[in-house]
Amino acid sequence: MKHKHAELIKQWADGAQIQYKNSNDNNWNDVEYPSWHPSTGEYRIKPEEKQDFAVSACIKFKLGVQGDYLELAKIGNHNVEFVFDGTTQKLKALRRLPE
Repeated sequence: MKHKHAELIKQWADGAQIQYKNSNDNNWNDVEYPSWHPSTGEYRIKPEEKQDFAVSACIKFKLGVQGDYLELAKIGNHNVEFVFDGTTQKLKALRRLPE
């Protein structure tokens, strides 16, 4: 009979990083030497962390007849950079670029 974790064991033997989650919490933890017990917890290959990414733009303040506003353009002289988390895609940082 094939072991419950046979495929993961093979990948671990080839150098893959394994993570373990026990039934008491929801956190995945790196484990160097898994016990591979078939009835306790879960195992997985550690997911690759996605790289952060940045988007640049040109933001200008405009005085308008009906009120002041900001103009955002992807073209032109970029003066701001938005940095997003590669995994969650949430905004991490906003940087002013040199003129």
